[in-house]
Amino acid sequence: MDICINSETETSVGDVTYLNLQEPSDVGYSASRQYKDGAFRTIFKVREWFVALYNAINGTNYTAKDVTAETTLDDPLFIGCRNDVSFLIGTKLVVFMEHQSTVNRNIALRMLVYATRTYEKIIDWKKVYGEQAMKIPRPEFYVIYNGTAKAPPVQKVRLSELFEAADGINTDNLPFTLDLEVTIYNINIDSNPELLAQCEPLSEYQTFVELVRRFNDETKNLDAAMGMALEECAKRGILKKYISKPISEVKTMFLWEVDEATVREVWKDDGRMEKSLKIARAMKDKGFDIGTIAEVTELPIDEILKL
Repeated sequence: MDICINSETETSVGDVTYLNLQEPSDVGYSASRQYKDGAFRTIFKVREWFVALYNAINGTNYTAKDVTAETTLDDPLFIGCRNDVSFLIGTKLVVFMEHQSTVNRNIALRMLVYATRTYEKIIDWKKVYGEQAMKIPRPEFYVIYNGTAKAPPVQKVRLSELFEAADGINTDNLPFTLDLEVTIYNINIDSNPELLAQCEPLSEYQTFVELVRRFNDETKNLDAAMGMALEECAKRGILKKYISKPISEVKTMFLWEVDEATVREVWKDDGRMEKSLKIARAMKDKGFDIGTIAEVTELPIDEILKL
């Protein structure tokens, strides 16, 4: 495979905000649905547990040594959302996401964006324009669902389900020129007991989520519920094997999130916004459309419209 790892971070595409975030030091925390994202990413960013989940789903026998590189996007796809883990396993690009709490039929579109951004980072683009055909990792997309809405144990969604009907053309027997499939596993109680039995870290993650949900029903306070769930996990030895930090640190690690205002302050601090605005202003003067300017400069559309 023609692969190179590029650690360069990006800021935005159109009106979607991206940022490479480290754990903030002076930000107030409050419990939200991000606790699931934080727990999922913390556990499965460890290669051993990532491979354990992949093996449980596919009946394979990979080890951590078979993982050649991490390809997790360090910038969230959307503000406040960090629920993805991605690695190269042999010749495959494997992406896992923890599903949002409600059923989302657009997850295949999100995975398309994810795959595009990942290939941008790992492909040696100098070879793209050469005569020789490149080999790229075969993508596999998986979503772990544990929301409260009803969902089947396993379901597949495809990008082609979102396509508009072609005007004046019968496309019933025509192959799609672009498609992508995502497999969603429901790990709520009684939905996929075999999968949970075969993957201990996934089972303990689900137990933690169920505890938070139960304590939240009792207290009506999600922040208190998460603290109680972490204490209960500590008593039972749940997550101890996967997260060794003290409860106070784990709580902070699970809850960090930012808003758009914080993101833009970071842009200003490191000078990226000033440079991007200069380029955007020049492109706008030359008559480029707003969408093209947003794609090239990675500025939010509202910032471009102010120019």
